Amino acid sequence: MKKVLLLIALAFCIAKEGTAQNHEIDSLTFSTAKGLLIFEGYLNDVKTNFAFDTGAAMGVLNSKNVSDSDITRKGSTKINDSQRNSAKLDLAKINNLKIGTHSLQNITSVVADMPFLYCNTAYLLGGDVINKLNWKFDFKKNRVYISKTPFAPENDMQEMPVKIIGKRHFSPLVVQGTVIDNVLIDFGFAGNCTMDLKFSSTKEIMSKILPENIYASKSSSMGLNSISVGKTTSSFFLDSVIFGGVVVNNFKVNAMNDTQNKIGLLFLKMSFNQMILNNTELKYWLQPSHVAPQKQTTFDAGFYLNDKNKIEVVSLNGAAIHTAQSLNIGQTIKELNGRSAESFADKCAFLNWYAEQVKKEEFAVVTEKGEKLIIRKSVF
Repeated sequence: MKKVLLLIALAFCIAKEGTAQNHEIDSLTFSTAKGLLIFEGYLNDVKTNFAFDTGAAMGVLNSKNVSDSDITRKGSTKINDSQRNSAKLDLAKINNLKIGTHSLQNITSVVADMPFLYCNTAYLLGGDVINKLNWKFDFKKNRVYISKTPFAPENDMQEMPVKIIGKRHFSPLVVQGTVIDNVLIDFGFAGNCTMDLKFSSTKEIMSKILPENIYASKSSSMGLNSISVGKTTSSFFLDSVIFGGVVVNNFKVNAMNDTQNKIGLLFLKMSFNQMILNNTELKYWLQPSHVAPQKQTTFDAGFYLNDKNKIEVVSLNGAAIHTAQSLNIGQTIKELNGRSAESFADKCAFLNWYAEQVKKEEFAVVTEKGEKLIIRKSVF
């Protein structure tokens, strides 16, 4: 009899422990200082930076992750990145991936040395893992909470249904009465919003905007295995945009060809104090910040250290008059803010330095011909 009672008590303790584990809530500090939302995790018990990305169906390792965490490559697959470019990439299996107290085994990810990930030795955490857990982000405290069970919303939160298509997160966006279905909610996109110029919804929205309120530019963006340079872009600002039942003004859109309708991290962290992603219920909960955003400004020219170790002009204001109008896309320059291309040890050194320069109010440029320019910011 005692043995039976002992077994019952043991079974009860195991059940109780299992329930407690299911309700385990972890809290981690995150940072968005480098553009994406990054917190610490573990790959095969090796501490690693994780970049949270609801816009990626599966995780992405870089070659540093593979070597540091003793990860085995196995097979390959074809991937289309955000620039709509396709490439065949290696696959690798992570034996154990850990976030706080939550562990997942045998996670397959692609391997790609995207400069941002490689330079920050960061693992891109994709939908295949994100969707197995529930998440709560506090953008005021820079804390993320993770649980296997859904989070209870606070009283001032707005409910927003979400679709998961191909392991990625989508929701409608309402712009001046035009409903845009299946807008990608992309934590892995550092900007505000992009729309495809070819879509009828984009054309309808832009038809209601005065031409003088549409700002032309040549933009650049980085995908998983490619970078676009000098892409023709039309930028504009919208009021009364509704996302998840929340009304937003000064909503910036960059419209271009061959992109996806998506909302990025900049919009999310500026518009909401907290967000809950209850993936097991397919619901988001949003706590509005009630802070009217200012119109975002951008440098009249952008720069990148290209594969030939030259500082190249990759983006440019398209207005008739601006501070970089003597420059051209693809042109190389001698110096940027007192630094030459030769002064950087590698592309990573440039990217880390450049991330600090864009926080300043101006660029000092010296062209190959010795022309000196001061590049400032404009609204576009």
